[in-house]
Amino acid sequence: MQDQEDTQDQQDQENNQGQYDNTDAQSQENPGEAAPSFGQESSEQPDIISDGDLDDHQDNHDEQFEQHQDGEQNEAHEENSDAPAAEDTPSQEDEIASPVLGKKILLVEDDEALAAVYRSRLELEGFEIHEVHNGEEALQAAKDVQPDLILLDAMMPKISGFDVLDILRHTPETANVRVVMLTALSQPKDKEKAESLGVDDYLVKSQVVIGDVVDRVKHHLGMAS
Repeated sequence: MQDQEDTQDQQDQENNQGQYDNTDAQSQENPGEAAPSFGQESSEQPDIISDGDLDDHQDNHDEQFEQHQDGEQNEAHEENSDAPAAEDTPSQEDEIASPVLGKKILLVEDDEALAAVYRSRLELEGFEIHEVHNGEEALQAAKDVQPDLILLDAMMPKISGFDVLDILRHTPETANVRVVMLTALSQPKDKEKAESLGVDDYLVKSQVVIGDVVDRVKHHLGMAS
């Protein structure tokens, strides 16, 4: 009886040893299929973005931004191209000044306030104005400026307008200059005296407005009024 039990124990040990050997053999044949032990982390790792992928992503972003900017610029250009082009139109001052460009007028008037009014209007018409306030200055300016026309007052300090006119007509450099007397003297004898000295026109201040003066100036310069 004791021998049978010993024999049975021996067989159980051999069977256990055989199962253990089979398990080791399978582990050696398929080492990659071994089950992970408790607490062991998974071998799978999350995808990692490389530096190259980041560069490609940034390049794509920059390209999209540039395309967006180019699109906005093209739209702005199309809007501007649709707008009518501004025409170069001459200003009112240019239209007025162009017919008398380069024409010089010597304004001789002892009343400076009145002279400023005439000067302002004549310059608006496009004339080049040279202003003096007495007869002596008028004679010197006539030689220096060589004006196309002289607007001459009659009653002035130092040398009167009549004497200035007489000297101008007897001086070779100024003998042919056009002279329009603009005076407060309204007596016929004063006008006759001026005409005898060679005046081109005689205007009485109280009988004309500034527009009339401008018209007479243009007339004597051969311009349409």
